[in-house]
Amino acid sequence: MPLIPGVDQANADYIAYSSGILATLRTDVDALRSDLASSDLSSARRDWLAAQLDWERVGASYDSFGALGIAVDGLPDGLPEGVNDPAFTGLHRLEYGLWHDQSAATLLPIADRLVADVAAVATHLSDPDLAGNPLSLTLRVHEILEDALRDHLSGIDDEGAGAAYAETSADIDATRAVLGMVGPLLDPHLVADTTSQMDELVAALQDAKQSGQWLAPVATPLPTRQRIDAALGQVLETLAIFPDLLKDD
Repeated sequence: MPLIPGVDQANADYIAYSSGILATLRTDVDALRSDLASSDLSSARRDWLAAQLDWERVGASYDSFGALGIAVDGLPDGLPEGVNDPAFTGLHRLEYGLWHDQSAATLLPIADRLVADVAAVATHLSDPDLAGNPLSLTLRVHEILEDALRDHLSGIDDEGAGAAYAETSADIDATRAVLGMVGPLLDPHLVADTTSQMDELVAALQDAKQSGQWLAPVATPLPTRQRIDAALGQVLETLAIFPDLLKDD
């Protein structure tokens, strides 16, 4: 099925955007590695969060970057040894160690591998099975926030940091970025409605902060959690029609 005009340029814009975010991620991963080399675990936790939010903003939802993305942000689910399995690597492996009192010396080799794995994603970013397929753009607009619901707000990918709301906020940033690239190709009323609903979700998330710091969901009052869930559900209902919008019937 042919694509509507302008899709290839929008996808090139997305690749350029993601490349820039990956450069920031590499800087923050380098900082995290330096923290571990200095045995500064407090700074490592701070720089881990910065790096994790960078990755969320790349928009690699639903394992859409394949094995290279899983190396950066995979989970221990299904691995024979769980969190202790050698195949469990990347940001969430570092999260587990940093919030479960593992030593800097234990985590440093994992950070070294993460540096290489992030570089591999950047090298192959425009491959068709990463970000190089224009058909994935509107699918990505939908799946970024669906991923937030499936993994973050459910707690599935929480390895100790309690960063679900911070990660969801970063996912909104990524969704806005991709929507900005494909928006000129879509019904402007649909784009406006989606943007308004994301604004409501952002407002709901602001109540999950205390003194400027994100709260873990378990520490967030129930009415705030319910408001966030409802706002996200509304956005996802609207985004559900997006995946096929770039196809020219």
